[in-house]
Amino acid sequence: CRKYDIKPALYYCLWDDHNEPGSSKDEYFQLTKGHITELVTNYKGLVEIWIDIPSRLTSDQRIELYNIVKTHQPHCLVTCNNGFTDGSVLSNFPADITNGERTLPPLPAHNPTRIINGMKYYIPMEVCQTINQNWFWLRGDVTKSVRTLYYWYSESVKRGANFLLDVPPDLSGRIPQNLVDRLMELKVVIDDPEKLDPLQSLTGYI
Repeated sequence: CRKYDIKPALYYCLWDDHNEPGSSKDEYFQLTKGHITELVTNYKGLVEIWIDIPSRLTSDQRIELYNIVKTHQPHCLVTCNNGFTDGSVLSNFPADITNGERTLPPLPAHNPTRIINGMKYYIPMEVCQTINQNWFWLRGDVTKSVRTLYYWYSESVKRGANFLLDVPPDLSGRIPQNLVDRLMELKVVIDDPEKLDPLQSLTGYI
């Protein structure tokens, strides 16, 4: 990331089929705390940690994880997956960003100002969408059209949200060439929307 001046963010999932079963809730949380602490102390300059399935934690535990991140990297943003929402419901707090999983902000735009427990917070939104039909790589998965991807990108930006596009590596750990090609096609249209093919369908819209 440093070599190519890419701002790094990390994804951390609280769903762990290997360690969670058979552990007490406290034991499992201690393991989670150890993981998060290792990430924020060993890898400096993170811009975001994206925590998935935060409903497995209590409110106090989410606060503790949030404070661990901020203690070691105050400028690192914390996202707790808000699930399939339009960003108007913030079900997992504290968080610096709310998100919509395959869900756009309500029109006309996302309102980032929130009053929580009598305090005013600025919480912008991120829209999460997949380049294929699934989050992880599957052989034969169908890639969304450029028109569909541009729709999600442009509507997210227009409605005041960041756009996160999931592009999964294959079993070799590489980004498949067909996905690289689709990303480059999308870049052409983002740079010049006039190049969007009006006859192309909105495939994989949902």
